[in-house]
Amino acid sequence: MRDFMFLPLFKPCNILNKIFFGLLFVHGIFLFA
Repeated sequence: MRDFMFLPLFKPCNILNKIFFGLLFVHGIFLFA
């Protein structure tokens, strides 16, 4: 599951994908911190 989350970050296919998963990752850090 974690690898599936990081996969779009390393794929240079879509910038919106990077932004979306980046915000989701940061939001998750703030939630579980």
